[in-house]
Amino acid sequence: MRKIDVSNLVGLEAFEGGTVHKKFVRESLKQRVEILKHLTKEDVGKIVELIGGEVVDFKLDESTDWVVMVKPFKGFEIYYLLQRGEPEFEDQLIVLFSKESLNWKITAEDVSDFVILYANVLIYAAKKIRKDLPKLGVYL
Repeated sequence: MRKIDVSNLVGLEAFEGGTVHKKFVRESLKQRVEILKHLTKEDVGKIVELIGGEVVDFKLDESTDWVVMVKPFKGFEIYYLLQRGEPEFEDQLIVLFSKESLNWKITAEDVSDFVILYANVLIYAAKKIRKDLPKLGVYL
């Protein structure tokens, strides 16, 4: 398992217009965590095999349960972190990016689209391995 250092990661704010799109991404991930929070580390390992992602060794803090990296294209890595908030806080899905992703000069609007798209990919793959997951709308 590849170890990731926090100094090699950035948030959405690092992209042009990131602050404007942060709330949209946060709300979109809040909906999707209602499905993804049911996944175990074993489930996540199977999911990355299906989608070509990678489980990585990284902890934002003690509440980080698992971290999945997806690479839509070379040099652009998205990291999804499941943060367990139990019992006093809600579970949360946080997204970070490799610093190298900034070299593409992608706007935060487009980065946001990738974040939602690949969060959906995680859910579609999860539903292939787990039939007991809750639904989010008609398709997810």
